[in-house]
Amino acid sequence: MSSNGVHVVFIIDILIKPRFDNATLLQCLNSILAFGNSFLMQSGNNKLTILGSSPIKNSILYVDDEINSKTENSNDDSKKDTKIDFDYVDCEINITDQQNEQFAMITETFRRNFSKWIEDCRERYGKLLLNNTSTENRANPENPNNINTNSQLHSLLAGSLAQALCLIHSYQNYNESARIIVFSLGADPTDTYSSQYMKLINCFFAAQKINVLIDACAINLRRESEESSPLSASLEDQFASSVLQQGCDLTGGRFIRIHKVGSILEHLFWCLTPSANERPQYVLPPKHQITPPAACCCHRKILDLGFVCSVCLSIYCQFSPFCSTCNSNLFKSNLNQIAKLNGMKSADYESIME
Repeated sequence: MSSNGVHVVFIIDILIKPRFDNATLLQCLNSILAFGNSFLMQSGNNKLTILGSSPIKNSILYVDDEINSKTENSNDDSKKDTKIDFDYVDCEINITDQQNEQFAMITETFRRNFSKWIEDCRERYGKLLLNNTSTENRANPENPNNINTNSQLHSLLAGSLAQALCLIHSYQNYNESARIIVFSLGADPTDTYSSQYMKLINCFFAAQKINVLIDACAINLRRESEESSPLSASLEDQFASSVLQQGCDLTGGRFIRIHKVGSILEHLFWCLTPSANERPQYVLPPKHQITPPAACCCHRKILDLGFVCSVCLSIYCQFSPFCSTCNSNLFKSNLNQIAKLNGMKSADYESIME
């Protein structure tokens, strides 16, 4: 029998390479936890799950134990197989007289697992950095300190989104509705997750199919930008266009940017607390029209102008006589027009076709 509760999944996407101020990061995490506890206060049937995403490793930081207990007691064998195994640190949680027992358990469990997860990610990143040192020194002996690992560190947000959708689908018998909120901590404002564009789009369409609302919140953890950023910059940026915004638009969610760490909780309560049915009744910042970005299938680059296959609609940043997706050939009648756009002779393309 299903309940009227809401299953809320938080995904905290954080970078490993820049070292943020611990006080700033702790303030941000406390705001996110307070926002998550507010969902649990609305109804006793609401459930909270927190996932961590980084370029090194994804992890489950907190999940409601009651969900696993319901799965264990289920008569359906397929549901029993969905029980999650955790690598949490066994510890005693000290609860004072002024704390709520459930909220204290969530806070302590999340903090301990977040610290363990971050330490593991930084340790793996240090090993990766050490392994690449010798290679970079041989490639660039004049500047041995210039180590480039950005090409190997891509966001794993698509994996966390897929995991969240699987959790929601597995426990949808106990919660009628579900939501996903992505917190992008300290990411580059121009980051468009182009390396996993197709995977993210597939996750967005899957969420749209099962009526899962996706909200996203980009938080800047660099304090030096707080004084220079206006207060209005904390709302939706009408000039920003990212894959996260496209996912929010597809599922009916909202995308907000927060440049002031002190105003995180205020904007979360204001913009992301109402459900999809309640939002038309609230006075919220206007949603700006965005232009969905497109990424090529060959190099995963974000394009404004490219070549599109007429059969499967695959996009390429460079002309190719054959489509690598569906193996279709381009018509020779289009070679003259393509040659004019690229400043080449059609004979060159005909030689390639042959």
